[in-house]
Amino acid sequence: MQEKLNALLEDEAFLNKMLNAENPEQVSALFAENGITMSAKEVEILRSRLENADGGELSEDQLENVAGGVDLDLIDDVLNSIVKVGERLFDSISRRRW
Repeated sequence: MQEKLNALLEDEAFLNKMLNAENPEQVSALFAENGITMSAKEVEILRSRLENADGGELSEDQLENVAGGVDLDLIDDVLNSIVKVGERLFDSISRRRW
């Protein structure tokens, strides 16, 4: 799955669609269109981790807000893929809508 994520996140068209999505549900749907199941809640956690990129860990309060069924390994895989894409993506992330 990591290889698939890496390839997907290196795709400029996918990144533009992901970063211009209006809400987590649209991001979730975009991942689904590309064969990766990620719930809106997982997208929200991904957003939180991106915003707190200094350590990438959720705070205790954030963890308490996470309901069951969230695949934190998937979120970690996406974060690892994003890091591999590099600084170009991080510059774009600051302009995302979701």
